[in-house]
Amino acid sequence: MNQLDMTLTLDGIGSDFGIVGLDGEEALFGDYAFDVIIASPDHTLDLRPLLTMPATLTLRAETMPERHFSGVVLSATFLGDNPRNAFYNIRIVPAFSLLRMTRCSWVFTNKTVIDIVEEVLDRHGIADRSFLVAGSFPKFRHYTQNNCSSFQFVRRIMADEGVYYFYRHGQRQHTLIVQDYGMPFESCGVTLNHAYTGTRRFRPDEIECCSLERRVVPSRLITIPVNTNAILRRPAVTDGRDPYDLRYEWAHGNATSADHLEALSDRRQASFEASAHVMRARSHCPLLCPGYSVRTTGATRADLNGDFVVKRIRHQIDRDGYSNEFVAFPIDCRYVPLMPTDELDIDDNHIAPFGELLARKNNARDL
Repeated sequence: MNQLDMTLTLDGIGSDFGIVGLDGEEALFGDYAFDVIIASPDHTLDLRPLLTMPATLTLRAETMPERHFSGVVLSATFLGDNPRNAFYNIRIVPAFSLLRMTRCSWVFTNKTVIDIVEEVLDRHGIADRSFLVAGSFPKFRHYTQNNCSSFQFVRRIMADEGVYYFYRHGQRQHTLIVQDYGMPFESCGVTLNHAYTGTRRFRPDEIECCSLERRVVPSRLITIPVNTNAILRRPAVTDGRDPYDLRYEWAHGNATSADHLEALSDRRQASFEASAHVMRARSHCPLLCPGYSVRTTGATRADLNGDFVVKRIRHQIDRDGYSNEFVAFPIDCRYVPLMPTDELDIDDNHIAPFGELLARKNNARDL
């Protein structure tokens, strides 16, 4: 058992209710959705006014700071009742996720990817945001959003330029953090110990189970700007420190040599292959959050100890209390977001070590 205190802040549902369950998932360069199940003595609770209202679920574990899950209400569902209580499901998502329901067409002139993202967010009233970018981005002469949702458009242009996002949760708000490769991942301030006590009630600072796998990242599309001949000629480095030629191929036809790039005057897409370590673990620490690093200690295998960046995490609360399952990659790896249409995103395959895409960090921006 791993019990903790839980509170839900949401106008319109009163205070006479209890939280009986939580099931939600959040990811780096992905949205989150938290399903909070409450039991209320009010069998006729009006659910319509709850839609798009700000809501915050707060978890308090022993020896741990508070963890907030903030967002807006996407849906409120009546699940059923008994003589004492009615049960409702409140789904909390980020405000950015509501842009899925938009359909827009715009033309952006002489703007960078950051300028375009800011303008789109301004138009839709997404004010809680922060940009942590170290690289400089070229200006597009013209960039068109053609009859698609602003959610899809923003994600596509961000992935195309190697920019990703995650969220910072506060007591009454959530902030969209936009970041590029040049900024380091912040720590969530948590150290998880592999040497757990072995009792049924796990502590929040322990890892219950953990696995580490070496995965081959299938070929995927990334944007290659012009004048990248020198970059593709530069050898990358494998784990064995043996140089090898960086393989690439055009999305439409193959290129056998980097010399083929010299005559190009536009942007094309190429695919690369790489491999990466992926750690999968289960813990009872509610402070883990995608886009932030966590330190692990106490494992007999050295490669299970160190700093890892949380890529994806699923939170659950049931009769045994709170637990989570998460996927993380070593902090010295470079994270490259996939195009939103690439289904490999669900398999966490876009975690690639430094050196296997490009040898030098200062040239990684050009991908």
